[in-house]
Amino acid sequence: MIAKVTSPALIAYPSTPQAAPRRSACADMVRGQWRDPSASTETLSVYALRWVVERELSDRTRELYLGLLERQVVPSLGDVDLTLINAATG
Repeated sequence: MIAKVTSPALIAYPSTPQAAPRRSACADMVRGQWRDPSASTETLSVYALRWVVERELSDRTRELYLGLLERQVVPSLGDVDLTLINAATG
C-alpha cells in the first residue's frame, strides 16, 4: 500500500545544497507563507483596471465601476499584490 503525503512537513529532503530550496518552500507552506514563484505580482488596482477595460460594458457601467474602484477599493487594497488578498485581507 502506498501512503499519500498530505503535508510537505512530512517529506524528508536530503541535506544537500540542491535540496535547500525545497526545504525552505516546505517550511513556508507549513507557516502559510509560501508563494508560487510563477504567480503574478500584479496589484489589485492594475488587475481591476484591466478587468474593467477588457469587458464589453456600457459607458455608464464602466464609469460606475471605475468610480467604485477609485473610491472604495484602491485606497485600501489597490497596492496589495493579488496573491496576498484573501477573505481575511479586507
